[in-house]
Amino acid sequence: MKKLIKPICILAVCVFIVFAFASCLTTNETGKKSNDNNGNGKGTVVEIYYPTRDCTIEDKDLTDADRYEKHAFVYLPAGYDANDKDTKYPVIILMHGGGGNEYTWGLPDENGEIRSSLDNGIASGKVKKCIVVTPCGVADKTWRDNSNGSSRYGTINFGKELRDDLLPYLRDNFNIADGRENVAMAGFSMGAEQTMGIGIQQSLDIISYFGAFSSIPFSIPSDPSSPFKQPADYMKAVEETFPDKNLKAELLYMTCGTNDEFATEGYNAYIKELPKWDKIEKFEKETIEGAGHDWNVWVNGFDHFIQMVFKSSLTTNDTGKKSNDNNGNDKGSVVEIYYSTRDYTVEEKNLTDADRYEKHAFVYLPAGYDANNKDTKYPLLIVMHGMNGNEYQWGLNEEGDMRRSLDNGIASGKVKKCIVVTPSGYADKTWNITQGDRNREGAINFGDELRNNLLPYLKENFNVLDGRENVAMAGLSMGSDQTIGIGIGLCLDLFSSFGAFSAVPFTDTINPDSPFVPPETFINDIDKVFSPALKINLLYMTCGTADTTFYPGYCAYRDKMPEWSRIERFESEDFAGGDHEWKVFINGFDHFIQMVFK
Repeated sequence: MKKLIKPICILAVCVFIVFAFASCLTTNETGKKSNDNNGNGKGTVVEIYYPTRDCTIEDKDLTDADRYEKHAFVYLPAGYDANDKDTKYPVIILMHGGGGNEYTWGLPDENGEIRSSLDNGIASGKVKKCIVVTPCGVADKTWRDNSNGSSRYGTINFGKELRDDLLPYLRDNFNIADGRENVAMAGFSMGAEQTMGIGIQQSLDIISYFGAFSSIPFSIPSDPSSPFKQPADYMKAVEETFPDKNLKAELLYMTCGTNDEFATEGYNAYIKELPKWDKIEKFEKETIEGAGHDWNVWVNGFDHFIQMVFKSSLTTNDTGKKSNDNNGNDKGSVVEIYYSTRDYTVEEKNLTDADRYEKHAFVYLPAGYDANNKDTKYPLLIVMHGMNGNEYQWGLNEEGDMRRSLDNGIASGKVKKCIVVTPSGYADKTWNITQGDRNREGAINFGDELRNNLLPYLKENFNVLDGRENVAMAGLSMGSDQTIGIGIGLCLDLFSSFGAFSAVPFTDTINPDSPFVPPETFINDIDKVFSPALKINLLYMTCGTADTTFYPGYCAYRDKMPEWSRIERFESEDFAGGDHEWKVFINGFDHFIQMVFK
């Protein structure tokens, strides 16, 4: 196929919404149109044309006119490299509503809500990097004219196209991870009906995750005016198609507005019965008060669904809200927790119910961890993120650099088995904001939350060793500032080992642009608060030599701290040529965990 590079301008009119947008997509050999990822933290969208057929016609009656190439859009996450066959991604098939088509979700619109949810979610770490595809869900020749209404026979036969044509094409032409556990399907309205009626009922052997926004299956699939299929009948139909009890949906997420005259009744029936169904590992629902059959429900559903999907290792338990058992090999596992805390920027006398909430964090448990074995306990490491980061920034919830450092270090014996926690370091209501500046006061008040809420919760719910000698704190950038300023400055009675990667305390704690606190001043302030007998077992510091903002402060502390009698062991590492960047931070973490708790 001749390679063409040609900008196109797209205008699509879709059900309920009119999208007007421009998109620059270029032709490649894998489909018909593509472009390279732009490398700036935003994903890109490519167009594909995949060979398929009119699935409403029997094989024996097919003619050449019944075979055609069909158009779809594919979102590729930032950093996607078609030539890197070793890095593969899960895939979401995202379906439109009745009368819509592949344009309805607005995936080609770089500034649209779907792209923003994906780009922002992936950048924050709340969404796993994935490929997202928006096809036209009509599997007959009317698919091109779908803005005038969907062919019901085309929509109910989409399962055959999905299995035989679309998914094989995607696997052949994109770097998609193997296995049904890496495939999800979601949709709104008719697309939700297809997700449940085709995705679960017909394709459970090839798809694991499902999101249904504002619809459920009909008793007569070809007639959307028929009553909804009763949940018991639906479950029975699925079990007849897939009798293997081990074949389960990892996740089914459903959402609907309370004023949705089309879907609310059926939705209420399904959310009552499906949580009891042993075909579903995890069921989540979200009922939107006062909402109808509208876009706000669907884009909210999509935004929440992508934060849940491809995280099957996390299951519900009673220590927090989500957990799992260690997988029994040399790899640790990660659990999610929600612990009770409050907004520490608000004075206690002024606290309201809105200032009290549950806060999310990740916990790494080393290989062999057994919650029931109270005789085997582990040291604890709290690892802090940088400014405008959150509990996802270190990537502990994914099998990335941090998990590899822990797993490989523990397996080799270089790292002592330990529990590692990545919380959000903001102790106010801005902690869960994914974009934009958070409250600096929340960061400097994190010590209160650490002492009063997080550490007590961890000690109550996990097998953590007693004593400050078994508790460490480390962090990057702002988290490094917190490690020294809060960990040593306020909580030395709770911690004994510290790792500071690329920052030192500021003279004006509210203003990170202020000068650093001179090390002599810091030492004098600590010695006034804590007894000389309270020692620091380890302080490790690192910084890149090209980090013009923080290297001068680091050098001042590096040269002065070895003279401080409070420190039992001081280690420093100048990272040659390193800037304020990830390779310095992860190198610091990797080296720190080999020193701590020894």
